[in-house]
Amino acid sequence: MTPLEIEILMHYFCRGVDHKDALNQPQAQKEAFKRFVDEGYLDKSCRDKSILATSNMHYTPTAKLNAYCVALCNMPEPHQEWIVSY
Repeated sequence: MTPLEIEILMHYFCRGVDHKDALNQPQAQKEAFKRFVDEGYLDKSCRDKSILATSNMHYTPTAKLNAYCVALCNMPEPHQEWIVSY
């Protein structure tokens, strides 16, 4: 997972509102959002069911996203250790 993808997931985990690039997506973000919807991290839905425009779409976090982010936050920070082998 790339730093961009982690940033997007953590945004939804912490805030639960649409990411700044959710509607106006550059290519890398577009691919990341598609992947997250396909893999079940985000749900994509319409704010108003009568309007079928891209600006009407929004993403909401799922339980899978929450579980992933909790596991990511609980991962210990790596540390460097020097070992001299004889």
